[in-house]
Amino acid sequence: MTATTVIVAGVARGGTSMTTGLIHALGVHVPHFIRERQKKFNPKGNFENFTDCDGITQKLNEKLMLAEYDGTKIAPESVVDKLVDEYGDRLRQMFVGEHGQDEGVWAFKLPGNNPFILPIFLKILPNLKIVSVRRNIDDNAASYQHLSGGRLPIESAKKDVLRSRKTFDLTLNAWDGPKFELSFYALKRDPCNYVAPLSEFLGVVPPDDIEARIEDLIDPKWSTIGRY
Repeated sequence: MTATTVIVAGVARGGTSMTTGLIHALGVHVPHFIRERQKKFNPKGNFENFTDCDGITQKLNEKLMLAEYDGTKIAPESVVDKLVDEYGDRLRQMFVGEHGQDEGVWAFKLPGNNPFILPIFLKILPNLKIVSVRRNIDDNAASYQHLSGGRLPIESAKKDVLRSRKTFDLTLNAWDGPKFELSFYALKRDPCNYVAPLSEFLGVVPPDDIEARIEDLIDPKWSTIGRY
């Protein structure tokens, strides 16, 4: 397999669907594109499909979360290696065998934005690139609270967001592969500004109708929290 695999990584409600939408607009194959689910949270579509994951990603996320040592460092490599030995082939089949491609570029959003499973994917996927997106902690927490229907206290939402952000940062800082980070706010204001640099990073040529594609996938004036 010579294809380049792109993982979109970030905190839940931090702009990962919007980022994956831009990558999709650039002509990259994104197999998990779902338009109808969670219409009130992602009216332009989200990019997750758990029907073929059989709960495996959530299970692995919980295992690695327990091994993370209070968020001060990522799970030990020995723990990750053991889980790769146990689940690696199954994950490859789920994400590459069923949805990937043999050449070119394809992408998927990290399932459920589970930060703790990212080290497993870094080990099992060849020719990997990471695209991440960063949002202000307070705004991210407010949107995360909104996702819960307001049931989650804002301080709990902020704690969850901070822990996920720290885990992503620790994981990505320790990985020396190709990475590209976007600003949630710059992407909202003018996604077209990211077309040239992101296309170059991904190694793709944007389609002629890129502006129409972006308009179809990103709404700069829509927000769950009334600010963006």
